[in-house]
Amino acid sequence: AEEEVHIPLFSERDPSPPPPQ
Repeated sequence: AEEEVHIPLFSERDPSPPPPQ
């Protein structure tokens, strides 16, 4: 079984873009 690790680039609970680093 291929399990793809879901990496939330954007917070799913907070619909706000991540702070620029």
